Amino acid sequence: MKPFIIPIVLFLIVFVIAELLKKESTSKFQKVQFLLTHSELTFYKYLKENIPSYITVMCKVRLIDIIKPVSKGKAYISDKNRVKSKHIDFVLIDENSSEIKALIELNGGSHQRSDRMTRDSFVNELTKGVGLHLFFIKIKPQYKIEDIKKVLESI
Repeated sequence: MKPFIIPIVLFLIVFVIAELLKKESTSKFQKVQFLLTHSELTFYKYLKENIPSYITVMCKVRLIDIIKPVSKGKAYISDKNRVKSKHIDFVLIDENSSEIKALIELNGGSHQRSDRMTRDSFVNELTKGVGLHLFFIKIKPQYKIEDIKKVLESI
């Protein structure tokens, strides 16, 4: 076998394997059709109709984009890991400055599970500790102004 053939064969093998791996990795994902669940969309529409015009509603915002760790070194990594995979259902911001005015979590049946209650307690203490208002609102088929009265008062 001629010496220049070995590098060409190796290159072809690596190229074929790389192409197979590319195709395999993309097939593990699919588009999510709707950003919000039906319950979240119902609440979102109600909220949009009943908040002041200068307030914008952001949906499903990562907690790490709202609260950042200030620790250093290993503690920073640990603190970041505690918040990076969590999100808040709705974040109300002042559209002129983007200042965060209030956070809203919708509570459905999943929030009765012990792991979810632990998560909600952690997020509640964390947001309170940094001076943000977090409101837990029970999922309903229909909402009234009383359901968001405290949210409106906070902004």
